[in-house]
Amino acid sequence: MHAVLDVGRTEGYTSLTMPPQNTPPASPTPPDDLETQGLQHLKNIEEELEAIRDRTTNPRRTFVMGILQGAGAIFGGLLALGGLGWILSILGVIPGLGDSVEYVRSLLDTLPTRRF
Repeated sequence: MHAVLDVGRTEGYTSLTMPPQNTPPASPTPPDDLETQGLQHLKNIEEELEAIRDRTTNPRRTFVMGILQGAGAIFGGLLALGGLGWILSILGVIPGLGDSVEYVRSLLDTLPTRRF
């Protein structure tokens, strides 16, 4: 802590005085409160670890999550490749793909349409 010293002259000699402290010292936290806070924190950690353990040790859940992640990766990859092929066909980089798309489009146009 840095204190500002007030140097004043009185009756021929120099006196050093400290300015008054306006802030009261912080009261320390009682040890009982620290222990209860620490125990509560440990209980929260234990609950979180239990939830993680439940999610990762169930073989059925792990198997289903693996299948869903695999299906999502395949679907995302097909979607990305389809989008890339579509963009390249618009730009004319893949010449045969544009003809195939036009052929499929003409087949779809020849199908009878239902009117409700």
